[in-house]
Amino acid sequence: LYGLDSLSIMVFFVWISTLFGIKEEIVHQFVTDNPNFTGIDLRDFVKAECTIPITYERAKKESEAWF
Repeated sequence: LYGLDSLSIMVFFVWISTLFGIKEEIVHQFVTDNPNFTGIDLRDFVKAECTIPITYERAKKESEAWF
């Protein structure tokens, strides 16, 4: 996320929240508790907190709608 402006970072986390069904408060708490998180930390967090099953097809469809 280095190099992204604040709006881009907010959109990224809203996208994570929407795509994986993770409450925004939980995402906020993760970022607050882990200010220097890595991609692996983010992956583990999403795996642990995901409430909506994700498939490649759904991810592709969602990303096309967002971008």
